[in-house]
Amino acid sequence: EKQVKYTVTATEYPEREANKMIADMEQAVEQHRSVRGVKGPSPLINMPYFDIVWGFVPDYMHAVLLGVIRQLTELLLSGSDQPYYIGSPNTMRVLENRIKEIKPPHLITRLPRPIAEFKYWKASEWRAWLLFYSLPVLNGVLQSRYVKHLSLLVFAVFLLLKENVTFEEINKADEMLFEFVARFQLLYGEASMTFNVHLLTHLSKSVKLWGPLWAHSAFVFENANGGLLKLFHGTKCVALQIVNKFLLHRTVPLFSTRFAVSEQVKNFCLELTNNSRVKSFIRYQDTTVLDNGRVTETTEEEKSAFISAEKVPPDEMVVHKRMVHKGLVYTSKSYSLSKRRRDCYGKLSDGVCGEIRSIISFPSEWGTEIAVLFQKFHTQASFPLPQGYRFESHIRLISRGPTVDLIPVDRLEQKCLVLKTGDETYICDFPNQHERD
Repeated sequence: EKQVKYTVTATEYPEREANKMIADMEQAVEQHRSVRGVKGPSPLINMPYFDIVWGFVPDYMHAVLLGVIRQLTELLLSGSDQPYYIGSPNTMRVLENRIKEIKPPHLITRLPRPIAEFKYWKASEWRAWLLFYSLPVLNGVLQSRYVKHLSLLVFAVFLLLKENVTFEEINKADEMLFEFVARFQLLYGEASMTFNVHLLTHLSKSVKLWGPLWAHSAFVFENANGGLLKLFHGTKCVALQIVNKFLLHRTVPLFSTRFAVSEQVKNFCLELTNNSRVKSFIRYQDTTVLDNGRVTETTEEEKSAFISAEKVPPDEMVVHKRMVHKGLVYTSKSYSLSKRRRDCYGKLSDGVCGEIRSIISFPSEWGTEIAVLFQKFHTQASFPLPQGYRFESHIRLISRGPTVDLIPVDRLEQKCLVLKTGDETYICDFPNQHERD
């Protein structure tokens, strides 16, 4: 292969510095050759306050998702003469069956595709595979030393993607990534030590300088490019088409408010700008239920939940199947319109995870109150790291608790993903609420 390999050696190389980079540029011009990989000067050195070294931020979408984890998956599926090979027909059948059972929430917009189609996966699919699917799906199929090695990357990237990440967590992720890179060479050979694998050793410092990986990834730009592609048809005057369509979309919401137009025109403008297809909804402060609900008699189990919460159980209550709370869509366990998805799992403000059995509204002394009947899960650690890092994994084994509790909707903190592989059931936390596929 005519490709530079970044192998791990005993030699410790100093990090590049801006002044030394500029010196290398000058030397490259004088000697008409590359100096320490620097081919010549860059116009960006003239930009005030721009760091020619760390001004270029590693993008985890390309380096990690479309880079390292894709490369690693290809090695596992194609190295037929290697001890880590899992591409045989029988093994693939097991993997495909496990993937078919995964029912992600709507936070993951793309449904899992067969692993045999991995060459066509998008970056968002690789993100879901890395953070959530890979360890449970490969557990028991891939040898444990390779699973433990992969867990280093999974947990490190999760830490660097958190909504609020501490310096302690960044340093912990840094240790994991360095160990992952070193073991990568031992397990998969020097030929696999690509630039993307090497780049992992710089991810933690980039987070210290620029913030969590989600704050400066290419996902938002790729998403914007997708929006631009919808603004033109045909090949003539593409830029002009995009500008005209963009300005038109921005003008429509203002048209009905700035000009005297009929009610029919106002409704038409509203339809153009409103993507919501929900016809029946009721709004309560931070929560909107997405149906009118159904009045049912309170069961004995539900009455017990009210009594445990020190509330007087009503004889009747209104049961809903869907709601939007703090910008996230939740459903009850009984919601059946979505066969391939499950939005009924959540995490409470005290860190307890569980399943939303029912979404209910009932009268109280403060008016109508929204709550959920919540079956809590017992969780336990899974996928220990090779050197026993003190780290609480975002992927945990679960078992169901015996009772159902009445939980005020305000205590719902975030959504979770539950996936079942074989006899084991896992629950996964999402690293942040900002990233969307």
